[in-house]
Amino acid sequence: MRTDLKIHVSGYYSYHLRRDGTAVIDRYTGSEDELALPCQLDGFPVTGIGQEAFSDHREIKKVILPEGVKNVGRRAFNCCHKLKEIILPDSLTGMGKYVFEDCQALKEIRIPERVRNIGQGAFLGCSRLETITLPGSLSAVWDFAFYGCTSLTCIDLPDGITVIGREAFSGCESLVRVSLPGYMTYMGRKAFFGCEHLTGMLTLPEGLTYIEAETFAGCRNLRKVIFPDTLKRIGKMTFRRFLQPEGHFSGHSEKNRKRSLLWLLFSLRCFTAEGDHGHRKGSLSGMLTD
Repeated sequence: MRTDLKIHVSGYYSYHLRRDGTAVIDRYTGSEDELALPCQLDGFPVTGIGQEAFSDHREIKKVILPEGVKNVGRRAFNCCHKLKEIILPDSLTGMGKYVFEDCQALKEIRIPERVRNIGQGAFLGCSRLETITLPGSLSAVWDFAFYGCTSLTCIDLPDGITVIGREAFSGCESLVRVSLPGYMTYMGRKAFFGCEHLTGMLTLPEGLTYIEAETFAGCRNLRKVIFPDTLKRIGKMTFRRFLQPEGHFSGHSEKNRKRSLLWLLFSLRCFTAEGDHGHRKGSLSGMLTD
């Protein structure tokens, strides 16, 4: 919150005014465990929740944000350890970094249709989060967005997402199914690191060009991975600890099927194939990254 803003107080809420005459809640000083936030403060429409406005209020169990709120600021509800339910309005367009970090009691949430991004660390450490409904409007899931969401079992990522950031789903150890977006072009380092219960076949979408290092490392229950023809670079140790004896890799095209085994070997840092005891690094040196 800027220190040069004029702060107003209405009941348990402090707020400042935007240039358009609407209010942004900066701080809550009450102790209620269930809150329906006001749609107006002193006659001014509430359109925003400021940075850390409700941070560390460990007594809060339920929050309803009113229609008209467009933005929720950085760490607005972080460390609300008893927060089980939050209802977001359809008017919402943006959420800040670490907005619900360490909301350890939160079990489910629906993200409204106008939100474009899941920000960095938005749900980091939400260890009881089981269900999240994502809108078709999303274009990115940023770094650490769902890091350590150990109760999340499945997630459907909308086709509009083009970027999955670094460690976005790292440590989601209960995740058994993920539907990857059809137009994704980039996956960050350790995006699904340690998702040890991710099972079955994983189809990487056409359009994906780059996979960072260790993206699926530790996903030891995957049985099959299908590479897209568009893939140009793959990081080292991407599939480290892919240990299932029946597991295998393939591609959509004949060309891709022929080179997918080499991708697997390098992503595991295994530099020899059956019947070939020599190194084959040179044939894929242009595709490897550190």
